[in-house]
Amino acid sequence: MINIILDTSGSMSEKKSALFYTANTVGQYCDILGIDIKFYNLKGECLASLLDIKFFNDECVFKHMENSVFISDGFQKINDTQFDGIILIGMDSSSEKYKNNSTIIEKAENAIKVIDYIVSLKCISKNSTQRDEEDEW
Repeated sequence: MINIILDTSGSMSEKKSALFYTANTVGQYCDILGIDIKFYNLKGECLASLLDIKFFNDECVFKHMENSVFISDGFQKINDTQFDGIILIGMDSSSEKYKNNSTIIEKAENAIKVIDYIVSLKCISKNSTQRDEEDEW
């Protein structure tokens, strides 16, 4: 399971499409790998769908969550919150503010690299699926 925390602060409202497409890409890649995911907003609420994204001027309530990825523009104050990976969105995004919050910080175009890093670092296993005899050649 990978937990994806979305920066739903006011500064991200102008980057809504980029947030949606980055989160969706990460979700599809995890699906291909057979890894379950959950999306959360900054309030800590689990989102049933990416279409449920709403933007507020909230602070991040997370301190640490196992197997976590934070998707942000780099302007949200997260203090000492630790994430396993951070994905930055936007031309004006900056990793400088988050350098002590994660061991891997990448721009959105390298989002898959963050997931691969977490999967290999944490040894996250794929969902188990039963195979039919027909699957065998």
